[in-house]
Amino acid sequence: MSTTTPTLAATVDDRALAIRKYRNGQRPETIAQSLDADLETVTAALRRATDLPPWDDHRALGHLYLDYGYDTIPQLAALFDDARSTEAIRSRMNDFGIERETVGPDLEKLSPEDVGLSPLTDDEFVTPDDSDGQQTLDAFGGGSA
Repeated sequence: MSTTTPTLAATVDDRALAIRKYRNGQRPETIAQSLDADLETVTAALRRATDLPPWDDHRALGHLYLDYGYDTIPQLAALFDDARSTEAIRSRMNDFGIERETVGPDLEKLSPEDVGLSPLTDDEFVTPDDSDGQQTLDAFGGGSA
């Protein structure tokens, strides 16, 4: 006769504790760690209790982003009726390890000349005080009289 250690899914008390901890403001990954359980097990228990919104569910958030075409953080925020800010959603995706595609060029690979920041070239824009190339407070009407 083999003995197995009960998991969160098999222990009613642990499921109730996970639900209570979530309702008290703890995040699923913290609950999983404190109960020595798998994140999927904790989120499954919270899903069954209908307490888990999609922004806290690693599986739902990943599917929405990767499989269902909500490929920008603002789209996800709009989908959730802005119940969570874009920064909160970005943070949750980072916490869950959901890889996001970068949009636009990788700025670290560009040289300053590629983005118009080279100190070796003159400014394209004329400054109000052209005598020495410095903008002064007086040129904008804020100098002392």
